Amino acid sequence: MKALAPISGKPMIAHIIERLKLARVPRKIVLATTEHESDNALADIAVRYDIPCFRGSESDLLDRLWRAAETHDIDVVVNASGDNPLIEPEYVDNAVKFHLRSGADYTSCTDLPIGAYVYVVNRGALEKVCRLKETDDVEIWGVYFTESGIFRCERMRVRDPYVCRSDIRLTVDTPEDLELIRRIYGELYKPDHTVKLREVIELLDRNPELAEINRHVQQREAPPIRLRAEE
Repeated sequence: MKALAPISGKPMIAHIIERLKLARVPRKIVLATTEHESDNALADIAVRYDIPCFRGSESDLLDRLWRAAETHDIDVVVNASGDNPLIEPEYVDNAVKFHLRSGADYTSCTDLPIGAYVYVVNRGALEKVCRLKETDDVEIWGVYFTESGIFRCERMRVRDPYVCRSDIRLTVDTPEDLELIRRIYGELYKPDHTVKLREVIELLDRNPELAEINRHVQQREAPPIRLRAEE
């Protein structure tokens, strides 16, 4: 399981939780995983880091997010994927504040490197999609909001042009992705220091051979959405 892949002496998900705890705006972190026995280790990590854990659908990530929000009485959900160990706390806060100001149902922030940003969505919008969608196999789900035509969607622009590097891939889907993340952590990580996104970009710009490790990896595309008509 990639969320448990070791990076600088800790499971990847532990680094993500530690980084999310540095965000100031979100009030609660919930580890949302599946009911499968193989995910017991993730539930144990939630206990270790003193955060709640919700266990739901194995195939339907969207349903899992909605039910986790409902269970823990969360009105605005920040989705931080378990394969993004360089989520940037500053932009987690910025995205939530932008979302609340804009009145959006769904907010994206895609100027940053892939894997450094989050999506923000209202619980009510999650519930509506879960009730209207025609498939239970949902992993890549943003298109249900951006392409359905029934939600107000906003995109937060990043003001710092240096970190607007959508050409850089900092998510973990392949062995090459994991190798790059381990190299970055090996260079920059210290237990008493949170690696900043700017530091990562500076490292990659100084050492372009690092970015070549996963340059060929293509981001997966979302399948076409299928929604029933609203009653």
